[in-house]
Amino acid sequence: RNGPLGGAHSSTNLLGGLERIARRVNCSSSSAHVFLLSDGLETGEALSLPKTSLFEGCERFVILGVAGQTPQETRSLGAFWTKYCQAAGFKTCDWRS
Repeated sequence: RNGPLGGAHSSTNLLGGLERIARRVNCSSSSAHVFLLSDGLETGEALSLPKTSLFEGCERFVILGVAGQTPQETRSLGAFWTKYCQAAGFKTCDWRS
């Protein structure tokens, strides 16, 4: 059994998860901060920027644990998540490996 109680997940769907979070957050009425703990690798679909500002006006997006197979891949993943954050409408973007 995969999941929080039964071991590691064999796949991730970070983009879909962020879209679900965006539907629950109203950044115009509160200062929302989104922290994501992940290696930044997406296996559920291809990494792509959001088509709309899902988190328009939200304060901050931080992804912790970004880790590619090489330092170059880690930097590329970090660059993608920074672009994602900006396209999604966050005021502040950060990532850490």
